[in-house]
Amino acid sequence: MRLLVRAVGPTLADFGVSGVLADPQFGLTSGQTVVAENNDWSAGSTIEVGHRRWAGSFVGAFALREGSKDAALLYTYDGGPRTAPVTDVNGSTGSTLVEVYEVPDETRTGRLANLAARGLVPSGQPLVAGFVLGGHSASTLLIRGVGPELGNFGVGTALADPQISIASGGIEFVSNDDWTSDAAVGAEIATVAATAGAFALTNGSADAALLITLSPGAYTVQVTGKAGAEGIVLAEIYDVTGL
Repeated sequence: MRLLVRAVGPTLADFGVSGVLADPQFGLTSGQTVVAENNDWSAGSTIEVGHRRWAGSFVGAFALREGSKDAALLYTYDGGPRTAPVTDVNGSTGSTLVEVYEVPDETRTGRLANLAARGLVPSGQPLVAGFVLGGHSASTLLIRGVGPELGNFGVGTALADPQISIASGGIEFVSNDDWTSDAAVGAEIATVAATAGAFALTNGSADAALLITLSPGAYTVQVTGKAGAEGIVLAEIYDVTGL
């Protein structure tokens, strides 16, 4: 399938976001190998830039400023894990929106099964992950906010007690604090996670997770720290429909 991947910094200012990353860049990696990369989205050949602009319009993404320092690339994806670490060209920090769109193509033979973002939850603020479900039928999703379990992977500043909530149209309709707070639901989540290839969470940990069936539409996941705590968290969205 074809993917449009964007790291938006400067254009976020048009939406009232302050403190944006001034000059984002990213490399799309497979393991340790960089398979594609971009610094400025409008750099490159006229054909390449035209394809990026067309793909953004086709999938309904907001337009990037002409000549801006935002980053974007159009990539032919053949399966397997990929990462897109975003940095600033000059080493600065700031808010960035990282987006992955599936660009419809008649040669498409698969589907995106998992998207995840690792980032800092600042004190009293959320890490936000939005997603859009297309098609005409409902999808079953496993959504996790992983903090304590990251300690087992060497993350020393992980969020101690993440909480997740899902909203649609600005209205929150479901949330979770500790993923095994309901033992039966926790057992189901563990089984589905294993089938989906997600790493296991320690039984009774303070990580958060939801298993939920949603209709097509746009949704927002917010991960926060209990009592305004700060730390690194991994927000994960798995499509487990049919598993």
